[in-house]
Order: sequence, then C-alpha cells, then structure tokens
Amino acid sequence: MKLILKKITIILIFLTILYSFSSNIINNLISTARDRDSAWNCNNDNNLNHVILKVSAISGKIHIDGNSGWFDFRSDGNCTGYGTFSDPYVIKDLVIDGDGSGGSCIFIENSDVYFRIENCTVYNSFYSYAGIDLQNCSNGLLINNNCSSNYFGISLYNNQNNNISGNRANNNYFGIRLYESRNNIISNNTANDCVEGIKLLSYCDYNEIIGNNANNNENGISLYDSKYNFISGNEMNGNDAGLYILGSHHNNYSGNIANHNYVHGIFLHRSNFNTFFGTKVKFNHYGILVSLSNDNTISGISAGENDFGLVVSDSNRNTISNNNVNNNSEDGISLYDCDHSKITENTINNNSNGIYLYESSYNTISGNLLLGNDNCIVEINCQGNIFSDNSSCFNVQDVGLIPGYNILFLLSILSLVVILLSKKGKKL
Repeated sequence: MKLILKKITIILIFLTILYSFSSNIINNLISTARDRDSAWNCNNDNNLNHVILKVSAISGKIHIDGNSGWFDFRSDGNCTGYGTFSDPYVIKDLVIDGDGSGGSCIFIENSDVYFRIENCTVYNSFYSYAGIDLQNCSNGLLINNNCSSNYFGISLYNNQNNNISGNRANNNYFGIRLYESRNNIISNNTANDCVEGIKLLSYCDYNEIIGNNANNNENGISLYDSKYNFISGNEMNGNDAGLYILGSHHNNYSGNIANHNYVHGIFLHRSNFNTFFGTKVKFNHYGILVSLSNDNTISGISAGENDFGLVVSDSNRNTISNNNVNNNSEDGISLYDCDHSKITENTINNNSNGIYLYESSYNTISGNLLLGNDNCIVEINCQGNIFSDNSSCFNVQDVGLIPGYNILFLLSILSLVVILLSKKGKKL
C-alpha cells in the first residue's frame, strides 16, 4: 500500500512539473507570435509610410511651380499634407546636394497654399542659386534647416506672410536675403561667416527680424530701401558693420547687440524717421554713425568702449536722449554740420570729448551728465545752440578748447589781472 501511494505521489509531482513547463512554453510561443504580429504590423506601417512618403528616396533638386505643382508632388508620394493651415504640405529630412551647378536645391514658386520645409540639409548651390529659394510664395514655414555653403542660403523674392525660423545659413555669399518681400518673420536663425548675413533689399516692408545671430560677415544685418520693419533682439558681432541701413525709413530697432565690429556697430545713411532703442554697441570703431539722415530718435543706447560713441553728420532734427555713452577713446557724442537736433538726458562720462559740435547750430543740449571727460562740451564754428542743466559741466568751449576743470584757474587769472589793473589805475 505504501509503495502504491509513493508511486502515485511521484506521478503527481511529475505531472505538476510537466504542466508548469508546458505552460511556460505555450506562453512563450504566444508572446513570440504576438511580437511577430506586432513587428509585422509595424513593418507594414513603415512600408505603407514609405509608399505614401518617399522622402528618403529623394536626393535630387526639387522644383514646385504653383499650387497644382504641390498636388502633383504629393501625388507622387514626395510629401504629406493637403496644403491647409491645419494640414500643410510637408517636406522634411532631406539631404540635397546642389552639385555646384545651376539651379537651387529646393525651388518653390507661385504658391499660396500652406507648406512646411523642415530639417533639410541643402548645400552646394552656387552661381546665384539658393539652398532654399521661394519666389512669389506665401504661407510657407522654413524651420530647422541647414542651408549653409550656397550662394544664397535662403532667398525670398516677392514673398509675403512666410516664417523663416531656426535655420542655419552659414558660409554663404548671402545668408538670408529678402527682395521685394513683405510681412515675413525671420527669427532665431544663424547667418554667420557670409558676405551679407541677413539682407532686406528693395521694398522689403513690414517684416520682423527677431533674435537672429549674424556674426563675422561684412554686414551683419542690412536694409536697403525698406520701410516699417521691426528689427529686435539680434546679435551682430565681429562684422565690418553690425547693422547697415541705407535709404530705409520708419523702421524700429530695439534690443540689438552690435559689438566688436571693425568699423560700425550701426551705420545709418540717407534714412529718416527711424527709432533706435535699448541697443548695445561696444568695442567698435564707431558705435553708431548717422549720415545724411533726419528726424531719427536714438534712445536707451549703451555705447561704450568704442573709438567714437555716437557720431551724427550732415543730419537734422534728430533726437538723442537717455543714452549711456561712456569710456570711448575719442568723442562721446559728436555733431558735424547738424542743426535743430536735441541731445538731452544722456550720461556721457570718461570720454576724450563729452559732446563735440562742429559747424552745428540751433541745437538743444540739456540735462546731460558729463563726468571725467577731458573736455566737457566743445563748440567750433557754431551759433544759436542752447545749453542748460548739464551736470558737472560748467562751460562750453569754443575754438579755445578750455577744459571745464580749469575754469577756476581761469577765473583766478582774470581776478589777478583785474586787481593789478586796479592798482595801476590808482597809481596813475
């Protein structure tokens, strides 16, 4: 009996072990089957996406002409989307070599549907072509593309309502160029080591140029014949000119930085009714140079450690107020042949000449703080200027160039001469 019970116990233990082992095998087989099914579905999705979006297969140049061109491009499986605001056409993750021959890497023209070009690398387009070229387009978004080593990194001609953001456009002849383009946003891009970093040329109006880096170019950011633009928060360092403005009116410049430029931090020429606010210009030859430009306002500027802080030449009715113009090796603020301008409420310390006026008349100089300058205020061949409430500045020097801190010495000499003449008169 005991022997029978022992055999039954052994059989039960064996069956239990066998059941447990077989259950694990079955579960593993089921899990493996599920993984294979999941993997097949995943691969099937990828294959489906590859059929719909043959992006990885595109390595040649792209040319899309018109809204119908987008439709055909999508029908061929080259992009996604439907060209609407909520579902734009999308071109992304391409690498296109321009081969150094004619034609832009990506060329889109005559389009007003919504589209996005994202995370593409385009290079080696020369002979006046671009990495990305938009002509007569609107509603486009260019984001996070590398458009370096071309003639134009990014080019916009006759465009409006596009957004160019977060792109790299380095080592080009033109980093980013706008020509006859309006109401575009150019933000947070880099355009370094070019001839022209970011350039607005001819009738580029109502654009926003915000938060870009344009360093080590001939001109960091430049405007030619362009109006009503907003230029803010850009860094333009190590250029020949940080900000170069020619024939451009009614623009607003705020919060920019233009340091360590070889000639000009900011150069304004033949441009009227512009406003500059809150900009830093340091370690340049000229912090700001204004030439043949009228009715501009320069306020809240920090212009220090330059050769010349702020120079205005052949310009009238400009307002220079509430600036810090300190520690320049030559003049703090200087006017050459300028009339009817205002220099008010500025801090102008530790320069060679605090304020220098040459052949400049009928200007108002008031409320300025001038400390530690070699010469406080200098006038040469001027008339009709009004001086008032300029702190720690007790004199205005004409051609004689009498330092302010020598005024007591001068009065002492004059007093001594009066006393001597008085005594001599009594003897006579």
